[in-house]
Amino acid sequence: MASIRSGTYKSHLWLTFDYSYSQNVANNNSSVSWSLVLHWDASLNFSASKSYSVTVNGTNYSGSYTGGASGGSGSKTIRSGTTSVGHNADGTKSVSVSASFGIEVTYSGTKISTMTLSGSFTLPTIPRASSFGAISGNTIGSAMTININRASTAFTHSLWYSFGNISWAGIGSGIGTSTTWTVPMELCNQIGNATSGTGTLILRTYNGSTQIGEDKYINFTVNVPASVVPWVSAPTVSEAISGLAAKFGGYVKGKSQLAVSISAGGSYSSWITQYSTSVSGIGTYGSASFTSGVLWNAGNVTITTTVTDSRGRTASASKTVTVLDYYSPSISKFAVVRCNNAGTVDENAGAYARITYAFAIASVSSKNTNSFALQYLNDSGNWTNLMTGSGYSKDTYYVSTVTFDVNKERQFRIAVTDYFGTWYAYATMAPTFTLVNFSSGGNGIAIGTTAEDNKFKIAIPVYYKNNLIDLGKVMIFDGYENGKIKFHTID
Repeated sequence: MASIRSGTYKSHLWLTFDYSYSQNVANNNSSVSWSLVLHWDASLNFSASKSYSVTVNGTNYSGSYTGGASGGSGSKTIRSGTTSVGHNADGTKSVSVSASFGIEVTYSGTKISTMTLSGSFTLPTIPRASSFGAISGNTIGSAMTININRASTAFTHSLWYSFGNISWAGIGSGIGTSTTWTVPMELCNQIGNATSGTGTLILRTYNGSTQIGEDKYINFTVNVPASVVPWVSAPTVSEAISGLAAKFGGYVKGKSQLAVSISAGGSYSSWITQYSTSVSGIGTYGSASFTSGVLWNAGNVTITTTVTDSRGRTASASKTVTVLDYYSPSISKFAVVRCNNAGTVDENAGAYARITYAFAIASVSSKNTNSFALQYLNDSGNWTNLMTGSGYSKDTYYVSTVTFDVNKERQFRIAVTDYFGTWYAYATMAPTFTLVNFSSGGNGIAIGTTAEDNKFKIAIPVYYKNNLIDLGKVMIFDGYENGKIKFHTID
């Protein structure tokens, strides 16, 4: 038992405040048992009633002592009692004590009226609310270990968390010094535009069913797992040019364009912030739907889409389409000469036309349209069919069944048609050969061909002093010399 002692009166009298205690952890208080005791070590004798006052932690106890005292030495308990002392919130407590005893005696010739005592003592700290220890694990969807520093093995704990719009969601109860918590994936929904977020853990301490102290708080940071990314489906691709898909059943080089649409979305409340779709050989596009440029390469074309979400994370998907080869019709031969009805070339008297021609049309898996026509320009200025046909390629000749005036030149053409259009080549069939010819009106002359009114035509090479004259230049008539016509040319 501990004591607080007063000063000594006349060297032989003194008071003590003797105390002991027991503690109630759950109630955060101590029960202090105490006694105010009079001590003497020289002759003392009284029997009259004496007053006393004792104050313990602010609680006063007063009254009269009637037990008297006698003898050469001894002690007497003036007052004893038990006081309940509440501790501070942190479990600490210092107890103040004061006492007085109205002894009213004459001792060794000196009157002593009142003896006093004062002092304080500190009670042991009562363990209070537990605190957080080490916390490990910081990925949403994975385990987090929460350690707790507790002051008493009798303590248990409840844990909650708050995160974003989630408040006081339970983690567990009846927890001792540690628990493992799988961080819910739903926390990702609270941070749709970030890869990490900060929340609060809340710790409450219990002794049985009684809460001990105040709740404790600590912040925690968790990361969105790397597996949480946006989603994107393979691009949806179709023909953008009307009629091509129905005609060819595929995409056509140099003609088709792709109509592309992207289906994508965020994950756990993220959202798509960027689209980037590359079409091999064409370019890159930045929207969820678009029409590509013309496909200029045959073979496989890959469309690859990458989407980025509000967390800055990406996902990709691809689709490959096949482009059918195509080229515009080509006419590699087209020539017309005069011939007889058997097709033998006769430029001097032939009234028939021998037409040599060759062309090629891209078959596009044998689905392309193919036709051709051999035509001539009639006297009314209209193109008239000599013959028509079909096929993806030809390399042959045709002899007309129609005759043509041997004195007139005639225009011919070949028209080669596929699904996309018609291509032409032209040729001129000269009249039969004559060295000098006069027009019927008398005002036109021709050399080596048939004359026309108001024209001077030359259809054979012209040489001057063994030099070929470029008839693309202007010719100036210089008169006659020794029976010859003289010209000179100017640019």
